Amino acid sequence: MRKRLYFAERDLWNYAWQIILGLLHLHTRGVIHRDIKCMNLLLTDNFKTVKLGDMSESRVLDHHRYIKTKQIIGTPLSLSPEVVKQEGYDQRSDIWALGVALYTMACLEPPFREPSITELFKSIVYKTPKPIAQYSSKFTNFVMAMLDKKKEMRPLITDLIDYFKDKQVPVSLKLSDCDKQNYKRFKEQQVNSFNKKRMIEKNTIGINHEFSALKNRIKAGNESFRAFFLKQQSQGAAAANIVIP
Repeated sequence: MRKRLYFAERDLWNYAWQIILGLLHLHTRGVIHRDIKCMNLLLTDNFKTVKLGDMSESRVLDHHRYIKTKQIIGTPLSLSPEVVKQEGYDQRSDIWALGVALYTMACLEPPFREPSITELFKSIVYKTPKPIAQYSSKFTNFVMAMLDKKKEMRPLITDLIDYFKDKQVPVSLKLSDCDKQNYKRFKEQQVNSFNKKRMIEKNTIGINHEFSALKNRIKAGNESFRAFFLKQQSQGAAAANIVIP
């Protein structure tokens, strides 16, 4: 049996940084990749350089909007919860897929794996992946933040770049002039829009919870009302003209 060989953590940080810069270039221009996975991460230059390949499923999307479709596009193992639930999704689904890819590279297995598509989709929506045991808490927290079930809690692409800076990640943080322009452009033009979307999403979740609770209270009240009249009828106390639904 062959021994499992894990990546050095420094290499994973380096790959993550390069992929993030590639996604920054796309997201700044409103492009969603929609199929980020290990097979589409191309290692070159003696495994020192990683390139993001296969743009066949990509789509341009204004950062104010969502993609809303019942057609599921992408690789099942990398689909975000909002895509599985056929909700509106945007560039943050790429962030989830990046988290899946990095988790897979770290653990040598995907965070969610089930014998059927139905069970896989349930896991993506409801289950928590096993902890990443063989790497630092800094790297684990970085990956798990991308795998937040709630898209409004997931980091944006510039948040990931800021994480590298704030946490003093042990890689060379090289930013070309183009990268710096992309970073500035995203911060100036898109972060505010995403923050507005996040606020709306959080309010919508709160309203949905309140509406669900109200429905449950009404249902419970109706059941109590019905039970009361059934009891009265069984005791012969109900009026003859009362119709039990």
